[in-house]
Amino acid sequence: MYTGWRNSSPDNLIILAAAPRTDVFRETEVDTPGLSHGTYWYYSPDTSIGFSAYPNIYQTPCDDPQTQDDTQRLCWHANWTPGYLSWGWRLGSIDHLNTDLWNGNNGSLYTRAIYQHN
Repeated sequence: MYTGWRNSSPDNLIILAAAPRTDVFRETEVDTPGLSHGTYWYYSPDTSIGFSAYPNIYQTPCDDPQTQDDTQRLCWHANWTPGYLSWGWRLGSIDHLNTDLWNGNNGSLYTRAIYQHN
């Protein structure tokens, strides 16, 4: 399960989606998500990781919708340092989290989380 929230309001998740671990972390070709539990998941290790309610994603390198609703998307860059995920790009309609982090703004105002069944 992937989710995220604004640190000042941790009880209000901005977006959340869940699917079996094998589907969530299945490597996909860029812009080619796989459908699981009603959500399109993608994991392109050299690009980004995330999900969308829509099959059309634009990993440039993170999902940047051009015509579809952006509130149903989450994307984190995965291509900066091996084994490291940056602050991310998109948390629902909130985007530019990496850019804002470098500018001292949004990135540190949000928390992201990946949960798995034990």
